[in-house]
Amino acid sequence: MSRCSVHPGLICLLLLLSIPAGAQQDPNQLLARKHYELGAQLYKTSDYTRALKEFERAYELSAVARVDAADNILVFWQSNESGAYAIQGRQMSASGKTMGAPFLANTHAATTLSAKKTPEVELLHSGTVLAGWASAGQDGSSWGIVGQLFSPKGAKVGSEIILNDVVTGPQLDPVLASLGPAGFVACWDEAPNMSVHCRRFTNTGGTSGKKQYAVPANTAGNQLWPSVSAVDDKHHVVTWLDDPTKSGTYAMRLRVMSN
Repeated sequence: MSRCSVHPGLICLLLLLSIPAGAQQDPNQLLARKHYELGAQLYKTSDYTRALKEFERAYELSAVARVDAADNILVFWQSNESGAYAIQGRQMSASGKTMGAPFLANTHAATTLSAKKTPEVELLHSGTVLAGWASAGQDGSSWGIVGQLFSPKGAKVGSEIILNDVVTGPQLDPVLASLGPAGFVACWDEAPNMSVHCRRFTNTGGTSGKKQYAVPANTAGNQLWPSVSAVDDKHHVVTWLDDPTKSGTYAMRLRVMSN
């Protein structure tokens, strides 16, 4: 789903920051708040480059959430409470009241060499919740994109799924969108060329033989921070920030893709 028209993760981050402070226990969440507040101040002064950097720092640390059909929230965030970056989750009410204890979202162990970061979450047509994140070393290379299905109450459904099928080079900054009965699509940044790649799945996490594909771009520069949303039952739209000359000058690009 489209995270934000200004910067990826901002809508999810705003939801996190609306949760009462007493519900935030992880120090990374507090640090995310500080980066976000500084970014907001810089944005108001039209210092957009520095503001985007602060939003990015906040996004990499912060929780992301979606409201399920019962108006409850599943929140996921990057945590380092155990000394290694892992993904924690927690069920909350729409008003921010905690419902149960935090739980470890990732099954693949998080170590200093196998960190997890930048979680994303999407409610699927089937009623299950899909969480995704970047995981170091799990796909046999550097960073890859991992998904895990959950019940609306946070119970794991099945095993972790490696979403990318090309493992060379790091894959980072995952985003997810439900395609209704057709399943879901996952997109991410792929290095070293910094291009946006996507892959479609069924609602149970199967690929039906589908491979990942590069989103066509009109420039040879960097494509960064993708966002994806369903348009209808046959199309989805991918947006990203495009740096055509790799100089830090960004433009928003959009591409409509077939499901």
